[in-house]
Formats: sequence, C-alpha cells, structure tokens
Amino acid sequence: MWEKLNQKVLLEYKIKDEVEFKNIFVAFLKEHAGSMTFNGVINRQIKVDIDNNRAAIDEEITIKESELIKISTMRYDEFLKHLSYALNINIKTLHESFIESNININQYLNISTIRILKNKFDNYLLKNAITKFAIEYHKITNTIHPTKLTDAEGNIRNEINASDVGTLYSNEKVADNYFFEELFYDSELEKENIKSNIKEVIVFTKIPKNSIKIPVAGGKSYSLILLMF
Repeated sequence: MWEKLNQKVLLEYKIKDEVEFKNIFVAFLKEHAGSMTFNGVINRQIKVDIDNNRAAIDEEITIKESELIKISTMRYDEFLKHLSYALNINIKTLHESFIESNININQYLNISTIRILKNKFDNYLLKNAITKFAIEYHKITNTIHPTKLTDAEGNIRNEINASDVGTLYSNEKVADNYFFEELFYDSELEKENIKSNIKEVIVFTKIPKNSIKIPVAGGKSYSLILLMF
C-alpha cells in the first residue's frame, strides 16, 4: 500500500481546445478585474522614548487603501513571455484574453503582477475544476523509492527524522500497536490517539511530513497526515 500511495502521477486538465481554455482564462480575468488593480500602502512610524534608563517603543501603522499603484517595469512582450511560462498558457491566448476582458494590463507590467496572477489563477482552477472541466491523473514513472520510510532499494529505513513525524515530543508510552517507538506529535488529539490501544486497528502510524503529496487542480498539492489501517 505504501508503494501505491507513493506512485508519481501528473494531473491533466481535460480541456478540449485552446478556445475553451481562453474562455476559462477570460472568465477568470473578468471575475478578478477589481481585485487586481488596488494595492494598499503601509506607512510605519516608530518612536522610542527613554524614561529612567528604560526604552519604550511606540509604533504607529497607517494603511491607505484608496491609492492606486501603477508600475510598469517590463515591455508588454516581455511580460507576456514570463506570464506564459508561469501559467503555461500560449502567448497569443494571453494577448487575446486581455483584450477580450477589457483589462488595461499595460499599467501593471511587473514581476509582482505575474506572481499575483499565477496565485489567483491556480486557486481559480482549483475552485472550478469540477464544474467547468474534468481532470485526470496519469502515472509518469515507475520509480517509487526512496521514500520517507524506505531507501533507494525499497528496504524499510532503521530510523527517520523526528521532525518528519511531529514538532512536539512526550516521553509517555505509546500504544503497543503504534508503528514508532517514541511519541512525536503535532496536536493533543493526535497524542491521545498514539497513546490509545485501539482494538479494531492492527497497526497505525503517522505519515512523515511531505512524504505523500497528492496533486490537485491548480498546480498545488496536499499531504496526508495520519494513516490508519
């Protein structure tokens, strides 16, 4: 089962053609048109007062949200090239999408805009993956090992990093059927489960952090935290 969980797969969006993909990106741009133009300006003022040889710090922060920050540090063609690479979208499709969405992107040609667009579009795909298009997983390699629990030959490791199992430690006794000998955990609920001898479970363990990453729509992934079998 561990090998099945560690198979490397690639997420593929089932979008029939470039026209459909452009429609998706245009819809994204129109939905986020307002939020992509405003930026807050933060002013920070720190005053230090000394009284009886003791320093006291008084910090005042003012946030102005009404100002527009319009910065262009790149040529339009250069911006499209970098954005195309970041989003994996055809440059022509990007150009046509900006025109069709009526967004004056020329005022925001900078690296920060590219990062913001990528982050927002990743989340948009994640949110709309089920309703707007289908997704599929494809196995991309037969290589599985090494993993967090096995070496390059597939043999079980004698030990792993404690930080991969939990950030907190207790010297309390773990359950007899718990996979590890020591109690590393991240929450009190997890700690109690590790200490409990659950009769219906033959053996259980906490999966080391980032050992199994499951790709999801939008180019992101999440990791399993606890496995019981």
